[in-house]
Amino acid sequence: MIDDLRIEVTALFFALPASAGYVVGGGMAALAHGMIDRPTDDIDLFADPRADVARPIDAADALATAVEANGWVVEWVRRFESYARLKVQSSDGSVLIDVALDTIELPPTVTVLGPTLAVGDAAVAKLIALFDRAEARDFVDFFAFSQSHDRDGLLQQALRRDAGLESGQLADRLLRITDVLEATALPATYRSRFEEIRRFYAAWRIELLA
Repeated sequence: MIDDLRIEVTALFFALPASAGYVVGGGMAALAHGMIDRPTDDIDLFADPRADVARPIDAADALATAVEANGWVVEWVRRFESYARLKVQSSDGSVLIDVALDTIELPPTVTVLGPTLAVGDAAVAKLIALFDRAEARDFVDFFAFSQSHDRDGLLQQALRRDAGLESGQLADRLLRITDVLEATALPATYRSRFEEIRRFYAAWRIELLA
């Protein structure tokens, strides 16, 4: 599910001096680690805000220049100092790229995409995403991570990382998968496991409210 375009784009980026300290994150990191089995359209590039790194807008500008020099087309979607989104179009297709800041605790792993968020950090980041937006893909991805990582340990790490989170808030988020979403909302590769995923979160919600 990681095609040549995404590999080429990340290779261009990580060849740039402005990429120092950045890693591939989000769903693409989970996919690169073999943790999930679903397509993901965008590439997330993160750097730790505590590190001495190029501002996201500067890193994104450097990438845009390299992409255009490669004969591809760049379309800017968002341009802020701490967050940028651009769309790269080649003859083989297009990809959205987000460049932003996010906490990185563990040394990155090198994957086919280059420096990539370590599996443990990717799992915690996915749980924080579940807190923040509770989209169908977040439930699927965190369920996948929980098959090989301690769910409650990841929760404690997420709570330490973001002081604004609390377990009661997560219990509210879980209502979306237990009471609202249907199988058709999930990525196609996980729809056959909808009841298993729903039961996983229903049991967790009961524990959180106990």
